[in-house]
Amino acid sequence: MYILGTEMSRPRSEKRAETRARLLEAAAAIFAEKGFPSATLGEIAERAGYTRGAIYWNFEDKEHLLAALVERQIAQELEADEQLVGPVQTFEELRPMLAARLDDPGFDKMVRTTARLNLELIMHAVRNPDFAPQVAAPGIAIRRARTRMTERIAEASRAPLPKVNMEFMSTVFQAVEMGFAQLIFLEPETIKPRMMGDAFMLLEDALLALGREQAAASKKKTAKRPAKSARRKSDRAAR
Repeated sequence: MYILGTEMSRPRSEKRAETRARLLEAAAAIFAEKGFPSATLGEIAERAGYTRGAIYWNFEDKEHLLAALVERQIAQELEADEQLVGPVQTFEELRPMLAARLDDPGFDKMVRTTARLNLELIMHAVRNPDFAPQVAAPGIAIRRARTRMTERIAEASRAPLPKVNMEFMSTVFQAVEMGFAQLIFLEPETIKPRMMGDAFMLLEDALLALGREQAAASKKKTAKRPAKSARRKSDRAAR
């Protein structure tokens, strides 16, 4: 009887997950098109093919729906990063994979849609400071994950990283990404996603070059110490 009940309840949970996913897709589109303040739950429900009751069954109100979009954004970006970086062992391997991702037409569309939604999230946080930590959450989670990924690749490839705070550098990369996302939205004919990738590669080259320079300087400094010590011993012996 318990097994039968479990089997019967499975389609219901799957159906609810599908309903929730469709409502989130509709909300993302409506928020991007009309802005969060102007969007209504009725419009979102209609776009998803449901009644308002479906929204209240899954979310308390419009702001909770927005918060769920933030959580979904974290999951999607982390999953995309893991798919891209997961099998990578060196920074050289990462470059062509990043280029392929940036040249994908689907990525271009996603960036433009995400840019509009992110602007709505930021503006809502500006108007409602209590909501700001929820809007900031994706950026914090993604920065930390990317810092770990960078350190893993550097260790696997034995590439020396510079003596800087790597989470700070992840913040710099993210600031570049957000800036380009807005420019892509504002200047779609001249600013392309591939330019964002070129900027990433320039930053990566600079970081790795600094890391090699610092490693070489440290090695040179270490090599000088035994020579100085040997000269001191020789001088004492001569006396």
